[in-house]
Amino acid sequence: MIIVDKDTIATPALITKWIAKHKELCKKFTKNHNYYNGNHEILDLNKDEDRPNNKPVINLAKYITVMATNYLVGKQVDYSYNGEQGKETFDKIMDLYKRQSMPMHDKHMAKTMSISGISYELAYMSSDENPVPKVADISEYDAEIICDNTVEHNCLYGLHFFKADDNKTIIELYDNTYKTTYQAGSSFVNPKQIGKPEAHGFDRVPITELKNNDEIQGDFEQNINAIDSYEKIFAEQINDIEDFNDAILMLYNTNFYQGDQKEFEDRRKQLRKDKILEFTSSDQAASWLTKIMDQSKISVLAASLRSDIHATSFVPNLTDVNFANNSSGVAMQYKLIGFEALTSEKQTFFEKCLRRRLKLFASALKLLGRQEIDVQDITITFNRSLPRNDVEMASIVSQVDNRNIIDKETLGKQFSFYNEDVAKNLEKEKEENPQIDYATLNNPGLYSFGGSI
Repeated sequence: MIIVDKDTIATPALITKWIAKHKELCKKFTKNHNYYNGNHEILDLNKDEDRPNNKPVINLAKYITVMATNYLVGKQVDYSYNGEQGKETFDKIMDLYKRQSMPMHDKHMAKTMSISGISYELAYMSSDENPVPKVADISEYDAEIICDNTVEHNCLYGLHFFKADDNKTIIELYDNTYKTTYQAGSSFVNPKQIGKPEAHGFDRVPITELKNNDEIQGDFEQNINAIDSYEKIFAEQINDIEDFNDAILMLYNTNFYQGDQKEFEDRRKQLRKDKILEFTSSDQAASWLTKIMDQSKISVLAASLRSDIHATSFVPNLTDVNFANNSSGVAMQYKLIGFEALTSEKQTFFEKCLRRRLKLFASALKLLGRQEIDVQDITITFNRSLPRNDVEMASIVSQVDNRNIIDKETLGKQFSFYNEDVAKNLEKEKEENPQIDYATLNNPGLYSFGGSI
């Protein structure tokens, strides 16, 4: 996000300046993507040719991103509408989401957000005979939004810039109504407008910025140096073992090298085969020249460093055999409190992006003649992607269900096997038994203020 005065008019010179400012941030994106893809600093570590030079890549960066992303949107986001009018428009939006495989799109956005600290999506009208709104994720290298300097930071412009060929780049400038296209050289200097501005079909800038946090940092970004140190510990450990295997044999009071070169080679081959070294006198001896290795100290240091990486990234080591050992539901929640805090922060920004996407779709459908809808009447629900103890939950649900204080659908969602088919069965049961009050939470007759309910 670039902040400018609210009355700023986009000019070719300003566009070049904005893109140049954005490119400064792209250096960080490259480093983060390199670590996610396993291109770590240790691969550039070189030693003497006669020494072992192992370079193990232990990709904790990817582990952190995969876990953080799937915990947030591993299960698709749910939407429900509570408004008095506009239900058909809401259903149309949900149908468009389904046709576009929106859960997959959300995962891609969340993954990029976790790696680079930011991601962007572009809303556009399809090229069909009857256009409908759609969204596409665009590279964080190629997009930027320009906002005003008020406390609300209203979005004034959106930029999407990309290479058309080796010598030309295309710049798309979006405002609240139009898309204006420019063409420039490879350095984005002196862009020239191409054609006339075109209506993009929405009531606001159709580029949405999704931040991972206020600092625009990836989930593993602060731990890159620690990951480097962790890998170096294992590299040295493996190198020491290899040195130990290649230890020098020391001979005392004997000449193993006597005779010609061929005889020496024959002796060495026979020694490797028989694993026996025979001496003719008591003062002769042999031993290995080795470096004493304290593997226990190295293992403790490595374990401590890895524990610190998980602690400071707030992503637990779910592969640890002691993590979920004999843990009840409450105990597990305490172990995940840091992870949940991290995910809650990410969810806040993600929900803001989803809410803006809903507004864009609603505005496009309104222009196409659909009924207006207030997206504030849409409830967005994130579903955590964690194993559930269905046996323990069944006991809790049975007690709650007997008191009829929570509707069947809410209770059903507490189980891991809840899906669309289960939801349809519950809806069918509701239609077949209209005399049952499924909204009993609003029934004051269920509550006894003098005792238990």
